[in-house]
Amino acid sequence: TAGKLGPDFVRDLLGVLDVERAQIGVLITLKEATGPMRAAAASAGFYTSPWDGKAYPRVQLVTVGELLDNRTIQYPASSHTNVTHQRAQRAKGDAGQQGRLEL
Repeated sequence: TAGKLGPDFVRDLLGVLDVERAQIGVLITLKEATGPMRAAAASAGFYTSPWDGKAYPRVQLVTVGELLDNRTIQYPASSHTNVTHQRAQRAKGDAGQQGRLEL
């Protein structure tokens, strides 16, 4: 966001996290976050990953400049199995030949 920053932006992000059932959210701004914004972000607490056991800030405030300076967003490594999508059914047929998908 490029407008006047305030804690309402952080509260809005928290609302989106709740609606989307997301664990971590990042607010990317052009300007530095204000003190009240930092306090609102800190009050969101931490997400502890079941994959690596580490705690990550639920709301992270990052400027575009920080991203350009290679500051990274803190989130769990994605070395776990993708649990978002179901696997497609395997096609039936001889090995080495393209099979038909039977439903």
